[in-house]
Order: sequence, then C-alpha cells, then structure tokens
Amino acid sequence: MTALHHRRAFGLLATALAAVALASQASGPVRLRLDEGDRYLFRHTLATETDVEIPFPQTTKQTMWYTLEQNVRDVDADTGHATIEVRFRRVVVKVDMGEMGGFDVDTDDDASEQSATYRKLIDRPFTMRISPRGKVTEAKGLTAIVQDVLEADGPGALNLEQVESIVGDESMTSMYQSFLPIYPEDATDEWETESTITLPMMGAAAIRVSWTFGAPGEVGEYATIPMRATSEILTPSEPTKTSLGFAEMELRLEEMTSEGVIDISADDGWPVKGEIKSDGTMSMLLTIPGLATPTASDMAVRSVSIIERLELPTDE
Repeated sequence: MTALHHRRAFGLLATALAAVALASQASGPVRLRLDEGDRYLFRHTLATETDVEIPFPQTTKQTMWYTLEQNVRDVDADTGHATIEVRFRRVVVKVDMGEMGGFDVDTDDDASEQSATYRKLIDRPFTMRISPRGKVTEAKGLTAIVQDVLEADGPGALNLEQVESIVGDESMTSMYQSFLPIYPEDATDEWETESTITLPMMGAAAIRVSWTFGAPGEVGEYATIPMRATSEILTPSEPTKTSLGFAEMELRLEEMTSEGVIDISADDGWPVKGEIKSDGTMSMLLTIPGLATPTASDMAVRSVSIIERLELPTDE
C-alpha cells in the first residue's frame, strides 16, 4: 500500500470514528471527557477593527493572541466538573490607534519595555472550573496575579482596570467561553444557550447562542464534529471607562451578531479549531479635561475570534 493509500485509509477511519461519536448522541448528550493529568495547549486570537469618527475619522485595529497550557488537576467523580490549572506561555497584543498612537506587546521579546509587565504573567498558574457541558463556571487567581504584578511595577505601572479587562478573571472566563461550546442538556442536534459575558474593554452583556451539529469530518489528525454557532447580544453591555492619558473614554457595546464554526474533537469534546466572526455597534463617550461637554459617537466594530489546538512541547 502506498503512502497516499495509507493517508486515505487513515482519513476514512477518522471520519468513521467521528460518525460513530456523532451517532452516539442519539443515546446520550455530548459531554467533555476529561481525565486527571490530561494536558492541552491552545492558541486564542482576537482581531478587532473599530471605525470611529471622533476626534477625527479613523480605524483602530487591535490584535491579541496568547497561548495557554492546560493541565487537568481534578475531575469531580459525582458532578464531572473539572478543575484545570492554566498558564500563559506567550501573550501578544498589537494596538494601532492611528493618530492617537498605539503599542506592541510580545512576551517573547525580551528587549521590549512595553512587554515587561505582561512577561510577568508568563508561567504563573491560575485555575478554571469547567462543567461537563463545557460551561466555564469560574476563572480564579488571574486578577490577583495581575494586581500583584502591577503593584511590583510601582507608580509607573499600567492601569489595573485596563490590563484586567484583557487578562482578568472575568474577561478570561468570557474569552474562554467564547471558544468553548456549551453542549445541550439532552441529546439533540439543535439548541440554544443564554449567558452573560464580559468583553475586553466593552463590559458585561447578555448573549444568546444558537448551536447546530454538522456532519462529522476531520481536522489534521483529529476526528471532529463541527458545531455551527450564531449569536446576538440581548442587552447593551454595561459601560466601561478607560483612561487615554489626555482623556477618559467610556465604551458600551450596543449590538452585535456573530457566526462561525467550532470543530470539536470526537474523542474528548475539546475544540480542535474554530473561527467566529462578529459585527456590531459600540457607543463612545470621550471626556477631555477643559471641555465642558463630552463628545459622543457610535463606532462600527468587526472582530474575528480563532482557536487552535497546538502540539504540546516535548518534555525534556
């Protein structure tokens, strides 16, 4: 048998296994299957573009991605809830605000002064609690790490609220949930979920997601089941305030719709690869010292969220 035939045979076997896993939904609902000692490495990416009219027309671009290593520390025998130890392995943030400036962060760049604070987050463990249905019930310890890092930086430290909005307990809970499907209570191919998420620099908002299972397939070496998601926020987010130095900016997400596909492993239920695209409108209130009246404007927001399962590094 040639190498090509071997690959085709493997592909057919992987698809067959995925089909068996999908068929098993008829007798029971899909669940995460985690065991103590399991390890995973994921890269999360969020790229956002915002069109704003004040103080002049411009497009702001922000790309944030990080790699997270997960270690399953405990799985409750009665409830199936898993406690997972999580560590940042790399954080990259690139912000281009046009005439208003920007910044670049890369924790692998030792020469970057802008990355110094974020480098102190690397390899510091925090925990997440996840239900068998994939509901992220809690992220714990990350905000405390951020606060400790900023206090060590002294008076010149970055603002806690700004950093926490990107890498804090609430923002990490919501960010991680956006990449992890919440599975149905019963065996079904279509269902809806409602929850509250906290978006980086945009505050908390209620969201409804409609889910649909697709035909089994494969992504790389994994037998997978695609899950199509469409969502919309049900209420505007709580306004959040951010200091720009020369002014204070208040942001509020007014509306947003999203759609995309997350391919989950037929073996363990964790994502293998996924991409979600979103479009929405955000309101901004800019307060500049010396000006009696704040300036208000609506902004168009477009974003792409991507998750990728990576190969774990070989232990030396």
